[in-house]
Amino acid sequence: MAALPFLGLGAGGLRDPWLLSACSILLWSLALRAPLRPETVPGAGLWSAWLAWSGLSALLSAEPLTGLSGLSRSAVPVLFFALCASSWREVQRRPWVLSLCAAGPLFGAAAFLIERPGHPWTGLLFPYHNYTAALAAASAAAAAAALAAGRFMGPGRAALAILLGADLALLWVSNSRGALAACAAAAAYSLWRRARLRALLALVLFLAAGAAFLPVGRLAALLKLDNPGAQMRPALWKVSLLIANDHPLFGQGPGQFERGYLRHNFPVPPGQRPTRYGLRSAHAHSEALQVAAETGWAGLALFLLAWLTTIRKALTRREGEGWEREAALAALVCMSVQSLVDNILALPALGLLYASALAAALPSEEAPAASSPAAP
Repeated sequence: MAALPFLGLGAGGLRDPWLLSACSILLWSLALRAPLRPETVPGAGLWSAWLAWSGLSALLSAEPLTGLSGLSRSAVPVLFFALCASSWREVQRRPWVLSLCAAGPLFGAAAFLIERPGHPWTGLLFPYHNYTAALAAASAAAAAAALAAGRFMGPGRAALAILLGADLALLWVSNSRGALAACAAAAAYSLWRRARLRALLALVLFLAAGAAFLPVGRLAALLKLDNPGAQMRPALWKVSLLIANDHPLFGQGPGQFERGYLRHNFPVPPGQRPTRYGLRSAHAHSEALQVAAETGWAGLALFLLAWLTTIRKALTRREGEGWEREAALAALVCMSVQSLVDNILALPALGLLYASALAAALPSEEAPAASSPAAP
């Protein structure tokens, strides 16, 4: 089961509805074969409540069948998280983390070798380069945390360092602002969690100095100031708020963001494709705002309660655990930060990867709990 997200990514991210349907059937079959243990799934009741609310939102929406399809896409990663949380032990975490560390450079190489006119750096994860960048950022965060744990020596340490370097090179070349920021945030959190405050200060100073002394042209390119189409996020976020306010209780309906977008669309900058943002957009470029627009502010509240309950459990320290959980937690922080400004989880396989990171970051039942939650 640990290999499922990576197999899905290799199959194009499960964008094809038939592949996603086959994956859903497989997961439901696994759930029936090995019954879930709700006591091992943090926030199980809240996750169920959010899915029930989303189902009601779908039934009350203008297009219930489309809403049910959107609901299914939300239910699959939640089910996968529950399955992983119910069955994973320390022995399952290691191959998952090592696969993640290797996946970033492999899919980065595919993005370099496979040319798609008009869609650079997409490779196997078509059509947005942010998908490949999100995978590379999570891979880099996990590799850096594994190296920082000091459990690898000799060839293993060298291999991880090479994988980390390849991830960072891809992020720099592909120029994904969200992925770069998420990677830096994950590194900062890992240092803070390990109470390495001097190293954290050094990281902050390094990033500040890099921004100050970077050539103006490169800084403008990094921030994409010369690309009007890349500056549309604030306008999209404003539209998302307007859609959520149209139906604050149940939202537009799962998978129906685009329907609400037609009421609040905005003109595109000169030279941009009119079909992008001017006429349509299926994504809010923020997972939280997407949830608010599609299931209402009440739906977002339920989602955040379930997520925070799970995250609080993931941040609990336990003595005697290995480096695998720290690496999973770093990847989780990385993907969570990027999801605030990108719809990376719109790719089903990345949604499964996030769900598995959430499960891998949970404390193992095999180790005794510490007396207090996580602290630096």
